[in-house]
Amino acid sequence: MFNKPRSSLALPVIGVLAGLGVGLPVLYFLEPLVLDPVVSPQAGQTIEDWLREFRQLETLLVILSVAVGLLWHASTFLDAGRSGDLRLVWVGLGILFLAFACWMAVRRLPSVQEGSSGIMLCVAVNALLPYYMASAAFTVASHKYAPWGSRALRKLW
Repeated sequence: MFNKPRSSLALPVIGVLAGLGVGLPVLYFLEPLVLDPVVSPQAGQTIEDWLREFRQLETLLVILSVAVGLLWHASTFLDAGRSGDLRLVWVGLGILFLAFACWMAVRRLPSVQEGSSGIMLCVAVNALLPYYMASAAFTVASHKYAPWGSRALRKLW
C-alpha cells in the first residue's frame, strides 16, 4: 500500500511538530501584539475576553491546519509514483482549509466594531503557516518540490 521506505514515515511527524512549533508561538505571542491595538470589541466585552475567545478558536484551527498537513502527507504516501506532482492537491487542501478557517472565524468569534481585516489576516496566518511548515519542508523525496517555495525552504538547511 505504501510506496515509501519506513524512514520517510518520520517526516510527517517532524512536519507536525514544525507546524505546531511555528503556529502556536505566532498565535500566543505575536498576534495579541497585533490585534490588541486594532480590535475594538462590542460594548460590554473587554479586549482580554475577546482575545481569549480568539485564542481558543485559533488554537483549534492551528491543530486542524497541521491535520490537513497530515492529509497532504497521506496523499504523497498513497501516490503510486511520479505520474503527477500533486501540486493541485497541495494547493487545493490549503485553499479549502483557508476558506473553512475564515468561515469558522465569522461564525464563532464575537463580533467587533473595528479590526475585522486584522482579524482575518491573523486567521489566514493561523490557517496557512502551520500547514505550510507541516507540508513544504517535510514532504517525502518523490514529491518534495510540489509545495510552492519548498525548494527555497529546503536550501536553508
